[in-house]
Amino acid sequence: MFKLDMQALREAAHVPPPAAQPLAELATIATLAISQRANEESFDLLAARLMAAAMRRCDQFSDGDMARQDMRDQVLETPQNLRQDLLDHFIGKQADLH
Repeated sequence: MFKLDMQALREAAHVPPPAAQPLAELATIATLAISQRANEESFDLLAARLMAAAMRRCDQFSDGDMARQDMRDQVLETPQNLRQDLLDHFIGKQADLH
């Protein structure tokens, strides 16, 4: 059994405090964190942030349960080396062009 430090999770994910953060989004991050901790030795915070951003995008388009599940599946299938790029896309961050 482990103890989940929600404050540390929020700070690491650059998530605003609960007063400004929708409860459903925090629940998504916490659920993913718990499931990953239970299934893996190393917790992937990037995956949690990416999943929360993907669910926010689903909210923007008023996606139903099936579309949300498709989004979750696609996020989890995204290779590790592409997850940061996908997160940047979801949050609207411009890519660095060197």
